[in-house]
Amino acid sequence: MTVQNVKRLAVIDGETLMDARLPKRSFCVETLLPEGISMLGGAPKVGKSWMVLLLALQVAKGEPLWNLPTKQGTVLYLALEDSLSRLQDRVNRLTGEAPASIHFATTAGTIGDELCMQISKFKLEHPDTVLVIIDTFQIVRNSGVETSYANDYEEVRELKALADELKISLLLVHHLRKQGDSLEEPTLSLPEEITLLIEMMKQLKSFDGGNTELAEQLNSFSGKSISAKALKQLMNKWRYTLEENDVFFTSGRSNGKRYIQTWYLPSAEKSDGSDV
Repeated sequence: MTVQNVKRLAVIDGETLMDARLPKRSFCVETLLPEGISMLGGAPKVGKSWMVLLLALQVAKGEPLWNLPTKQGTVLYLALEDSLSRLQDRVNRLTGEAPASIHFATTAGTIGDELCMQISKFKLEHPDTVLVIIDTFQIVRNSGVETSYANDYEEVRELKALADELKISLLLVHHLRKQGDSLEEPTLSLPEEITLLIEMMKQLKSFDGGNTELAEQLNSFSGKSISAKALKQLMNKWRYTLEENDVFFTSGRSNGKRYIQTWYLPSAEKSDGSDV
């Protein structure tokens, strides 16, 4: 095989990437549990199963978890170390009423056997499924396979591909030999510059010009001093927060110069079904 015959990589340059309006990251529990695969690890008997059961119930009911909004939908909880009677007792302790949108199973196949097909079939039968919990990961791992980093990675990779394909949050509960920290995505504070930009656009209504001109306009409005580059970076990072506050923008390059179009469009003024 020659270099000429090698399939070209699908690449995107940094400038285009930063300006792209990509799909907003979806969360099952806002800022805590994203769509895709996640793992909750900890020592045995520290309350992991209690915690994920509470999480499952709150998502199934569409009620906040620790003041964090949840995405309501069907939940599949594979409680592979429990019995139905034990689950019933735990649910009774956590809530007075369990919704019909949460489903439990105490047996399942392994990753190399039927597990992925079983989860896919459940999603086919319950299209609004948003969360699947596997408690514990060790039980669904392929038996007889040597424990190694390579095998760990391959099994998680297979489950990640499934979660991505089904567009669900897949949470693995895993026992650790030593107590470990569970990581979560922190809640980010809205920068003052973005708050000021929203307030300015409510008054200005629209802006069409260069990046530098927009930064100068904001500095004049706020008495602050922010560079065009820093402002554009913040706008890219907080694009969806801006849109939630009715501020929209597009940007690009013309005749070698960077330009940006920004406008304020209250929800009440949007046409039904329009894609801003």
